[in-house]
Amino acid sequence: MLRKIALLLMMFIMLVSFSTAEATSEGTGIAEGLNYSIDDFHNRTIYFGRFDVSSAALYPLVAVDTTTHKPTMYIHANCAGNTGNWQYFDKIYVRTDSNSYTINCEEDFCQYYVASGLSLEETYQKKADEQLIAIFRDIAMSKGVPTYRFSGKYQKIREITPAKKERIKKLLDLYDFYNKSADIK
Repeated sequence: MLRKIALLLMMFIMLVSFSTAEATSEGTGIAEGLNYSIDDFHNRTIYFGRFDVSSAALYPLVAVDTTTHKPTMYIHANCAGNTGNWQYFDKIYVRTDSNSYTINCEEDFCQYYVASGLSLEETYQKKADEQLIAIFRDIAMSKGVPTYRFSGKYQKIREITPAKKERIKKLLDLYDFYNKSADIK
């Protein structure tokens, strides 16, 4: 009898462990099509979409704590160009079907550096608050083609394609899944 109880307990633990692992794999489809990076130093897995970062990009990142499974979302924006084309953006303007947003980029979260060769790269990354998460939700749910533009020297408007919207939606679904899982514990 004790053996059966131990076996059932082991099966239950395996089932719980498997469902958490399955969420991060392609088993549930939640993380399918997303890239991830394991950060052993901070005990987290960082999920991101396959976004083209050759010129400019705006997207969320989801970091999931590997011990508590609590997610944290970050906004990531980057702008790259050749020498002499520094953007020095301090705002990002986003337009969806029904709303316009201005994201202020605090200087503390901006990095400027020369990447490979003569390529310049500016990056903005910070923890997303509820307002930023709502902007990403609006982008993902937008029926039309959302656009964004970095303020600064060159003000090219960029579109968020249906494929990019789908990856943003997947990241939001992953964030929501882990938020619900963390709330249950």
